[in-house]
Amino acid sequence: MDKQINDLFQRTTPSLKESDSVLLINVDDLAIERVGNFPWTRDILADSIIYMKEMGADFVLFDLNYLDRSPVVVNPNYVKVELPGYLDIGFNQIDDTIAQVLDAVSDQNITPEEVPSYKEEILSFNKSIKNSLEA
Repeated sequence: MDKQINDLFQRTTPSLKESDSVLLINVDDLAIERVGNFPWTRDILADSIIYMKEMGADFVLFDLNYLDRSPVVVNPNYVKVELPGYLDIGFNQIDDTIAQVLDAVSDQNITPEEVPSYKEEILSFNKSIKNSLEA
């Protein structure tokens, strides 16, 4: 009896319609040939997320299980010792620049008309610090 009722509901329930807003990506033989054996490492999937976001994706969902720990691809000493040092230097330079400009404004060594020019210089300087950290 349960099966008959289930069959009845299946026949009376309208079919689901596919949404154009959902794109399913299948891992096929060509993808494995180009990228490598599956499951792919987390760094490959991270790059694919970035690419999909750049292409306009609002959400990305992976239906995967990772049973093994990821291999270390970043030098732990760099992350724990070197990188914080670079960040400290960069942020200290930014702090010093902002403090100097604000002190100059406070001491009226910079006129209100000059502030937009200094703003652009600070933003440019901050960008150069950011770029030096990305290199």
